[in-house]
Amino acid sequence: MALKLKTISDNSIFRKYNINIDDYLLAINNNKIDDILDYYFYLTTDRKKIKFSFQKSVDNKIVNCYIVNSDYFNAGIDFYDFKVLRCGNNCVFCFCDQHPKTARATLFFKDEDYRLSFLYGNYITLTNLKDRDYEKIMKLKLSPLYISVHSTNDEIRRRMLGANYKFKILDKLRFFAKNKINMHTQIVLIPNYNFDDLENTINDLLQLYPNILSIAVVPVGLTKYRKNLTPLKKINKFQALKVLRIVEKYQKYCFEKFGKYIVYASDEFYFLTNTALPDYSIYGEFEQLENGVGMASKFNYEFHKKIKRYSKKFNRENHYAIITGKMVENFFYNISQILNNEYKMNVSVISVSNQYFGKSVNVAGLLAGADINRTLKKLYSEKKITDNTIILLPANTLQYNSDLFIDGFKMEQFPKNLNIKIIEPTAQTLLKTLTK
Repeated sequence: MALKLKTISDNSIFRKYNINIDDYLLAINNNKIDDILDYYFYLTTDRKKIKFSFQKSVDNKIVNCYIVNSDYFNAGIDFYDFKVLRCGNNCVFCFCDQHPKTARATLFFKDEDYRLSFLYGNYITLTNLKDRDYEKIMKLKLSPLYISVHSTNDEIRRRMLGANYKFKILDKLRFFAKNKINMHTQIVLIPNYNFDDLENTINDLLQLYPNILSIAVVPVGLTKYRKNLTPLKKINKFQALKVLRIVEKYQKYCFEKFGKYIVYASDEFYFLTNTALPDYSIYGEFEQLENGVGMASKFNYEFHKKIKRYSKKFNRENHYAIITGKMVENFFYNISQILNNEYKMNVSVISVSNQYFGKSVNVAGLLAGADINRTLKKLYSEKKITDNTIILLPANTLQYNSDLFIDGFKMEQFPKNLNIKIIEPTAQTLLKTLTK
C-alpha cells in the first residue's frame, strides 16, 4: 500500500524535493507506511534526522528526503483517506439493514475497521481481523479499542452476529489484556438471544480489569423496516427494570473493589422505566457518551452548574423552541420549566414523532428532516410558533459537517420564514444560545 498525498502546503519542506500532490509516501526511516496510523507512529522518533521515502506518481521514481527532526518541524502534507475495511457479519440487529430502500447508499455501508475503532471509537467485533492486524495493533499500541462483545458465550454471539467465526471471543480479549491493550466494550441486549446471559458476560469481562475500561449495556434498536429480516423483540419496561437492577448491582461491586463503576446502562433504560438518572459522578470520563451512556446526566449536571452565570445575559424577549425526540421529551420539558418559572424565560419543547423509522425509534439523533418539517408546519399553522420563534435544532440530527438529515432532507427545504438555529446538544451551548 502507501499513503497518497492529497495536499501539500506551499511552504512544505518537501517542496524542495519536488514532492507534489498524488505522490506516494512509501516509508519513514525504512518502515513501510500503509496508513495514517503508521505515519504518526513512525513520525514520533528521537532520531536527529527523519528519512521520508516517496514515489513520484509521474515516473515511479523513488525520492528520499532527509529532514532535521525538531519541535518546529511541520511536514505540511495531508493524505487521502485509507480504504475502510468492510464488515462481513450478518448481524440480526444491524441498523444498516433497517433503512428504507430509498436511503442514500452510504447508510448501508458497514465498516469493521480496527483503525477506526482506535481513531474514532467505532465498535468492532474482531471477526475480520487477520494475524497481521493483531501484529499491527500490538506494534503500534493501538489502545483503547472499542469492541462489540454482546456475549462471551460464543454460541450466542455467533447467532447474533450471523458469523461462524472460529475463535473464542474471551481468548481474543485476554490476548489484548495480556498485551496491555485497553478496551471499551458494549453489549447490545436482545430478548431471546443474550438477555439471560447478561450477568455471565459482565462477570467474564470484569475478570479482565483493569484492561476493560467500561462495559455499556444498550437495548437493541428496531425500525419499521424489518421485512425479511430475523424477527426480534424490543426491550420492554419490565426487562429494562431488570437490566437496571443488574447494572446497579455490578456498579456497587466494581466501586467497592476497583474504585470505579465500569458497568453502565444507556440512558434509554432510565427513560423507558421512568427511573431517576444516575449521578453525574458515576460516569467518570464519559467514555461511552457516543453510545448514549450518561448524556442526560451530563446535560443535567452542566445545566444546573452553569445556569446562574448565563442567566444574567438571558434574552427574555425571545421565544425559544427546543426540538427533540419523544424519548427525552419530559426531560427537556423539565429543563424548560426551570427556565420559564425560575428565570422568566419563554422556552417550549417541540417533540417530534419519528414516522420515518417508526415510533420505536425515539432519539433525537435519528430524527428525519421531513418529520421535523411536518411538525414545524403544524405548530406554525396552530400559531404555537411564529416567524420570530428561535427554533433550536440539535446538530446531531444532521450528517457530520453537512446540512443533510438521515432521510436526505436538506436544511434549505424548511420554510424560509422559520428561524432555525443549529446548536450542539450540550447544556452550555443551549444556555449560551439563550443569551442571543
